Amino acid sequence: MLSYVIDDGILIIVPKGMITLPERRAVYQQIRHDPNVPDSVCVLVDARGAPGATPAAVRERAQLMVVELAPKTIRVCAVLLPRDGQLEAHAFRDGASNAGVRVGLFSDENLARQWLSAYQG
Repeated sequence: MLSYVIDDGILIIVPKGMITLPERRAVYQQIRHDPNVPDSVCVLVDARGAPGATPAAVRERAQLMVVELAPKTIRVCAVLLPRDGQLEAHAFRDGASNAGVRVGLFSDENLARQWLSAYQG
């Protein structure tokens, strides 16, 4: 399941369990058309409950997210991962960075929100 919410001007995306490509695309389409999601939104991906994946799969997912949400012109994204998820975190950063998004990696939500606040309009 992939869900999202807007909280204090931040788009929070939460992946849980196995998510198919069509499911991801459907949620990204909802986000693109959601009038509550502002353009140039800061994104927080809370992947602490997501199952592990290969670095290649994580890079592809990051690139897909950026491409699919391009109409919202994501500039910056914080990723929350468990402390043992460093390999996946770096793969996500590589994938999103290659698509033009600045990515911060965090294991603490408060630190992630503080980092994002510097980029909020």
